Amino acid sequence: MATNKTQLLMTVSQESISSVFNDEAQESDIAIAAYYRAQDSEFVPVNKLQDWLIAEQEENTI
Repeated sequence: MATNKTQLLMTVSQESISSVFNDEAQESDIAIAAYYRAQDSEFVPVNKLQDWLIAEQEENTI
């Protein structure tokens, strides 16, 4: 039987892992949205950061 300390560590570990996967999924979604924005502007290099920031802002408002 697990002790309270062990249970707490397991819970924290699971939450940390969940957070990492959620962050990676969100970053992937932002990258895809930024790619499509860049594609729409015919991949103009000066818009790379702007495309990313807009995609990131849109993802955070969902």
